[in-house]
Amino acid sequence: MKVFTSLAVLFFFVPSVVGAFTNNLSRGDVHADVVTLKTLLREEGYTIPSASASSELFDAATESALEKFQVDHAAEILGGVGVINNIGTLDPLTRAYLRSVHGEVLGAESHTFTIDLKVGDTHPDVIELQKFLNAKGFVVSKSGPGSVGLETDFFGANTRMAVKQYQEAYASSILVPNALTEGTGLFYASTRAHVNANQ
Repeated sequence: MKVFTSLAVLFFFVPSVVGAFTNNLSRGDVHADVVTLKTLLREEGYTIPSASASSELFDAATESALEKFQVDHAAEILGGVGVINNIGTLDPLTRAYLRSVHGEVLGAESHTFTIDLKVGDTHPDVIELQKFLNAKGFVVSKSGPGSVGLETDFFGANTRMAVKQYQEAYASSILVPNALTEGTGLFYASTRAHVNANQ
């Protein structure tokens, strides 16, 4: 078990990879996503034998390559804090990181937001909003409800704070046109439009 505290963020692009990583996967599993995972790992320079590359079996070589990938990108996967408890497993945190970085090439679909949201609201769109905020680095929660892989449909104080931070990060586009100098944490028209345009 290794502890990582770096806040460095690394973005990279992997061409010609398809699939969406919707399942937890570990050694012994057989799934189409395993082929996608192997392709991505090979593109990034991690060793997957040619004989194994097209197989849907999550074998020892895949486990080893994924473990090295997780160690190399632990800070990004964890958001800068904590430990990876499932080294060598395609767990929710690793899947979320891969989707956030490789969303377009992995075929992940964007979500169009159409309603206003505020503290106290419960709506399926809140789940998508929390996923968006977590993926963009405006962390709703580091653990528990609202954290990566555990997003909820409740718009609470943590979601409000993450929205506020997002608004202030893009103040010139969201706040200034509305004569505001600080974020409100309200997910209304201007913020919604900005999010829809930047997924």
